[in-house]
Amino acid sequence: SDFVVFGSLELIAEAATLSQQSGQDRETVSSLLDAIAPNTYLSSLGEFVRDRCEESSAGLRLDTLAERVDRIKELSPRVSFPVLDALLAHAAGAQERLGQKSSEVQATAAIADQVGRSL
Repeated sequence: SDFVVFGSLELIAEAATLSQQSGQDRETVSSLLDAIAPNTYLSSLGEFVRDRCEESSAGLRLDTLAERVDRIKELSPRVSFPVLDALLAHAAGAQERLGQKSSEVQATAAIADQVGRSL
C-alpha cells in the first residue's frame, strides 16, 4: 500500500505543479481528484498538495519517508521504480532545504513544495 500512496503523492505533486505552470492553480488538480475519487486518499493527497501545509499534524513526517521508500525498493532489488526514485530525489531536496526541521514537517506538503521548486 505504501507504493501506491507514495507513487500517487509524487504524481499528484507533479500534476499540481504542471497545472500551476500552465496558468491554472493547484486547486484545479485538487478539485479533479475530489470529483473523481471523493473521500479517498487521492482527494486527501490533493488537498495536502494544494494547501502545502507543512505544519499539519496529520500524515507521515518527511524524515521517515525515505526509510519507508527504501524498504519498498529492497523488496524488489531488480525492479526499476522511476516514480519512487523521483520521490526520493524530491524528499532529499526538501530535507536539505529544511535541515533539522525535516523531522517536524509533513511529508506530503514538503514533497509538493519541492516538486514545485524543481520543475
